[in-house]
Amino acid sequence: MGESYGQSKYLLVLKDHATHYCELVVADTADISVVTEALLDWHSRFGIPPEWVSDNGTHFKNEVVAELCRRLKTKQSFTLAYSPWINGSVERANRDILQVMRAMILEYKLSYKDWVYLVPMVQSSLNHTADPSLGNRAPVELFTGLQCPTPLKEFYLPETGELQTIPDSDAIDEFLEKLRSSIHDMHKDVEDQREKQRLLNKKRQRGENIVNFAVGDFVLRSRVDEKHGNKLQVTWIGLYRVVRAD
Repeated sequence: MGESYGQSKYLLVLKDHATHYCELVVADTADISVVTEALLDWHSRFGIPPEWVSDNGTHFKNEVVAELCRRLKTKQSFTLAYSPWINGSVERANRDILQVMRAMILEYKLSYKDWVYLVPMVQSSLNHTADPSLGNRAPVELFTGLQCPTPLKEFYLPETGELQTIPDSDAIDEFLEKLRSSIHDMHKDVEDQREKQRLLNKKRQRGENIVNFAVGDFVLRSRVDEKHGNKLQVTWIGLYRVVRAD
């Protein structure tokens, strides 16, 4: 994230896949202790999920977190390295968080080091705003079963000793909507990739040949499923160019 008036420089994003409920954890360093404490804190309030999904950063992929996973009897999964279709959704969420913070700092004439004090408001907006993909329910409603209050509009600046109320801003609302969308998509590509792999495994079990086309490849199309009277008619026709491969 960058420097603050304290020692905090990082933001760890925790997200529930089913409800999109998320928590933004401010941290001084990106290391094992931050991840372990954040997971234990989540567990102390909500219980432990059946599976964790993260990238391959050393603060996630290490013996301490693996041992914590074993003791809590949960599964740890990692996104594929060098897979832009998966890691891109995480990077997009990180970029949108930065964009929201920058917009708020400019809109409310704050120092760029004040970003730490804006985190509770951003998290509140993400969790307390109705989402059409959730049946127009807010993530906090589905995750906790509680009624959804109004998103937080106040923040406190220690250096001034003042509690400030944020006025409505269409520009900020637009950035927050983009962030909600990117948080929604985080790790969704992991599930899509798993489903594709599951279907491929089923085809292999049935003895089917697995093809691997890419956009731009030229292919022939089989006519074996078409009825035609001329037995001399060729079985394959084309060339055709692949315009989509998913």
